[in-house]
Amino acid sequence: MTAKPIAQPKPTNTVFSINTAQVIKEVIIPDTIKDIFTNDVQVPEGNDIATIDNVTHVAMLLFANYIDAATAMSDSCGGGGGSSPESGWGKKDDEDDWKFAHRCAQMAHSMCKPKPRSRSFHR
Repeated sequence: MTAKPIAQPKPTNTVFSINTAQVIKEVIIPDTIKDIFTNDVQVPEGNDIATIDNVTHVAMLLFANYIDAATAMSDSCGGGGGSSPESGWGKKDDEDDWKFAHRCAQMAHSMCKPKPRSRSFHR
C-alpha cells in the first residue's frame, strides 16, 4: 500500500492593472504579500496630491521591476523629493518576497515625498 502524496496548496496571485499615465501595466502580486502593499504604505507628510493608491501602485511597480513607470507615477503625484531607485535596484539574491515587498513600500514612500520648495531671497 503506497501513501498518496499530499496536495500542496498552489500559491495564488492577484493581477493589478496600474495606469501610469504612459501605459497600463499589468502587475502580478502574490497574495501572500499583497497586504504589505494594501495595508502598510502611507502617503508621505506634506504631499497633498498623492493618494494611498498612488503610493501603493508605485510600490507594486517597483516589486514588478517597472522602475521607469514607478518613477513617472511618483513624479506625477507630487513626488520627486525623496530618493529614487539606483541602478541595480531589484530583488537581492538572498531576499525573499516579503522582505523585498517591504523594501519596495519604503522606497515608494520615499519616492512620493514632495519636492522641497526652493527659497528665493528677494532684496
